[in-house]
Amino acid sequence: MKTKEAYDNIKYLKNASLSRADSVYANNLAIKRIKTLTPIGDQFIYAYSYLTHQYIFTSKSIFNVLGYTNDEMSNDLLYDIIHPEDREQVLEATQKAIFAGEKKYNHNPLSVIFHICYRLRKKNGDYIHIQRQSGILTQNTKGDMTSSFGIITNISHISKKEEVSLKITGADNYVFSNKPSVLWNRFSNREKEILNLLCEGMASKSIADKLNISTNTVDTHRRNLLKKTKFKNTNELVAFVSKTLP
Repeated sequence: MKTKEAYDNIKYLKNASLSRADSVYANNLAIKRIKTLTPIGDQFIYAYSYLTHQYIFTSKSIFNVLGYTNDEMSNDLLYDIIHPEDREQVLEATQKAIFAGEKKYNHNPLSVIFHICYRLRKKNGDYIHIQRQSGILTQNTKGDMTSSFGIITNISHISKKEEVSLKITGADNYVFSNKPSVLWNRFSNREKEILNLLCEGMASKSIADKLNISTNTVDTHRRNLLKKTKFKNTNELVAFVSKTLP
């Protein structure tokens, strides 16, 4: 996926459904809310509007972290300076985070936080390890995300890992992986086999007959799958797997 195409998609997966009315009011509300957050240490904060597709606030402390002024903050900057080896994973993960913040999850603003660690290039050309924490800042009356917040912290002093790591907190039962294979590799071969059959709509009895094992054995594997993925039931697991794994 080309960076520009990926970024256009990240702007917002359902931007066509968002109302442009009163965008000034909505953006002012987002700015008022983001200003309740205060950068601590080597970090900066920002707010992005999905109504006007622009950064509407960036703290001056961005200069201390990346060497840029807040006036230099643009739609492409934070993605252009991602380390080339990290970029595709960060873009993919951000898309999934936006999906997790959609209204069907019924989350309140600031209640779900997306955490991701990767490398960014400072203005002087040096790379630093950062943690980006982001989430919903404001929503419209339909529950669509109208703005998001971000907090970027320089963690080079505590992490030198040359890999992308991520998680979502506050999203019940949402299993998140930077690569589908990471989740898939948690399962045994038999669990993968049973999960594939569950995704095909087969019940435990049918799976047992097909694999020549007992129904109790199938149910044991199903319980183990739920335990490993933290889903409450098989329907949730199958829905997630169908959208996420190949």
